[in-house]
Amino acid sequence: MGKEKKTKKQRAIIRRERELREGRFGRNRMVMISSVIIAIVAVSISIYFGVSAIGEERENVENTADTRPVVTVTPKTTATPPITPAPPQVPKPKPTTETDSNPKSKPSGLIKAKWIEPELNADIVSIPVSEVQNNLNIHFGLDTTGGKTNFMAYIVDGNIHVRANVCPPCRSVGFSLQKDILVCDRCKTTFEAKTGNGIQGACVDYPKAAVPYSVTDGNIVMSIADLKAATQDTILPG
Repeated sequence: MGKEKKTKKQRAIIRRERELREGRFGRNRMVMISSVIIAIVAVSISIYFGVSAIGEERENVENTADTRPVVTVTPKTTATPPITPAPPQVPKPKPTTETDSNPKSKPSGLIKAKWIEPELNADIVSIPVSEVQNNLNIHFGLDTTGGKTNFMAYIVDGNIHVRANVCPPCRSVGFSLQKDILVCDRCKTTFEAKTGNGIQGACVDYPKAAVPYSVTDGNIVMSIADLKAATQDTILPG
């Protein structure tokens, strides 16, 4: 009897120990399962927030790209300097020649002479072409060892003529120009302006001798010797 009680007691102890072991094992298993579940949940949450963060970052990048100002690069151009037009070339004035005196319009009436002072340089005498062109009929004097002699320069048909200005019979030293005719201011004898030959009047036998000349730098240039010779040829009749 006593042995049977002991056996039951042992069995009860063994069963109690087994129940304790099983209970402890069950609790441990529950703890393990809970830990696994918690770990899975934690990993899921981490993955979720990680994916969400990546999505938000990508969306922010896209939004930033959309809102970034568009910069237009304009190609640099080289400014072309303004072109200054070249000044027009002015043709040089052509020296006046015997056949190109370019006179102003000749008046229809009698053209009285204008007296001017010539320029004397050694044995060369000169007067400006412009004076003849502007006045059409010019007189000038020259002092020599034989006394003062006078001359005239005028334009007929575009040509400049220089002649001795003296009318011996009436002692006139002035001639007016009427078209192509020279008219003595004192005796009114007329002469051909182109040749100097007499036409009509008291002094018709004293033609007006021509003076050779050249045009240099806008001046009519004559020698004193040629001027004296023209005077001598004029004061002699015929």
